[in-house]
Amino acid sequence: MREMEDRKDLYYIGELAEYFGVSRDTLRLYDKVGILSPKKDEKNQYRTYSREDFICLDYVMRLRKINMSLEDINMMINDCTIERAEAVMQVQEKILEDKIHTEYAANFN
Repeated sequence: MREMEDRKDLYYIGELAEYFGVSRDTLRLYDKVGILSPKKDEKNQYRTYSREDFICLDYVMRLRKINMSLEDINMMINDCTIERAEAVMQVQEKILEDKIHTEYAANFN
């Protein structure tokens, strides 16, 4: 990810895609599945992302880095209790631990 040059209140899809190192299609998919739903400019229908959307996308990208599914991310963002979020993160932690142990064993056996 590169540094955003100016703090702004609105961002376009290309700006966020470049900043987060994802494609515009990825951001459109997040919109389609309800993970990140930016406002659309009434004149040209361009997606405009707020600072809050920017922060939310940063959170989404961190969850994707630990291989969390889009379904779980959607639930974590849109319909989640603290208890459910904790349970999902515990499952994800176990998956990552298993992956680390498997890779470690493969490298040293």
